[in-house]
Amino acid sequence: MIFHRGIAAALVCWSLWGSTGWVSVQAGKNQGRAFTGLSDFSDWRQIRNADGRSLILISPPIVSPILFDELVVSWNASRSARLEVEAQVKQGNRWSEYYSFGHWVQGQRAKGRKSVSGQKDGLGRMSTDTLILTKPVRQVRLRVGFRSENATTQSLKFVGLSFTDSKTTPKSQVSDRQAWGRELAVPRLCQYHYPGGKAWCSPTTVTMSLAHWSSKLSRKELTKTVPLVAAEVFDPGWDGTGNWIFNTAYAGSFSGIRSFVVRMSDIVELESFVKAGIPVSVSVAYKTLKGEPPRRGDGHLIVCIGFDRKGDIVVNDPAKDPEVRWVYPRSRFVAAWAKSKNTAYVIHPESVSLPTDLAMHWSIR
Repeated sequence: MIFHRGIAAALVCWSLWGSTGWVSVQAGKNQGRAFTGLSDFSDWRQIRNADGRSLILISPPIVSPILFDELVVSWNASRSARLEVEAQVKQGNRWSEYYSFGHWVQGQRAKGRKSVSGQKDGLGRMSTDTLILTKPVRQVRLRVGFRSENATTQSLKFVGLSFTDSKTTPKSQVSDRQAWGRELAVPRLCQYHYPGGKAWCSPTTVTMSLAHWSSKLSRKELTKTVPLVAAEVFDPGWDGTGNWIFNTAYAGSFSGIRSFVVRMSDIVELESFVKAGIPVSVSVAYKTLKGEPPRRGDGHLIVCIGFDRKGDIVVNDPAKDPEVRWVYPRSRFVAAWAKSKNTAYVIHPESVSLPTDLAMHWSIR
C-alpha cells in the first residue's frame, strides 16, 4: 500500500464557488483536514470535441475550508467512462499547470488505466494518488477529460476533494462510548488465500465492504472475488493494487454506490461510522499497529468494523490468517493510522446517510 504519504461544535465560516457565485458555508474545527464532495456539475464549463468523441469538464475555482499542502481527488463515474482527472492550484496570483491524478478505465487490467509518474515542478509533485505542494494554498480547479463516446455530465457521478494541512497535528477528541461494544457483520476475507495476494490488502478491504452492502441490499452484483477486484484496480503506473483513488473509483462505479478517499482527524470519527452502520477501510503503518519497530513502506489497509467494550478497535485484517477478525489496542491503532494522516475509504450506498460531520471531513453538497 502507498505511504507517501465527539468533535468540537464551534463553527467558523468559509466560502465556496457555487452556480450563483461565492456562497457561505458553515464548518467546524477541522484539525488540518477538510473535504468537499461534489455531485452537481451543471456549473462546470463543458468543451466538446467537434466529432463528439471527447468531452472536457472544467470546474469553477473551489476554495478549501483550510490552507492545504496535500490534496487527494477521488471520483465515481459510469462504468463505461474513460477519463483523466487533473487539478491545478492557485499560489498567489498564479495558477499552476495541471497535475494528473491518473487515467481511469474500467475493466480487469484495462489498457490505458494508470497513474502518471514524473510530475514535479517548483510548486508541487504528484506521489501516485496525492498532490504534495511546496507551499500551502486555498484554491484548486479541476479538469475532467472524457475519452469515451457520448460522454455527458451524467457520466461523472461524484468528485471528492480531500484537503490536508500536513503541518497540523490533530488533537484527540472525547470518545463516543455509545459505539463501544458495537460490531458490524462484515464478511471476512484473507488476501493470502489467493495466488499473488500478498500485496492485495487494499482490494481485499474493498471486496469486503462491497460484500457487506451486497448482503444488506440484496444486490448480488456487489459480491466480487478478491482477484477480480485486484485486477480492476491494478495500476501499472505504480505496479500494484494500492492506488487509493483507483480502489474507490472501482467501488463507486456501481449504481447507487458512493466511494471516496477522506482524511479524518481522530478515531472518534470512526466510532460515528460504526454507529451509522458503515464499515470504513483505513490505511495504517502495519508494523506500528502490531507493536513492532516501524519500517518504511509498510502501509496496510484494514476494515474498521467496530469497537470492543474497552474501546479497542475491532477490524477485519486481510493479512491475518486464518482469523481475519482482530482486536488492536486503541493507542497502537491511533499511532499507526496517523502515519497515513488518517486516510480512509468511505464506501456506502447513497441511500444510507453518513454520520453528522461537524468538522467537514466527508461533507457532500
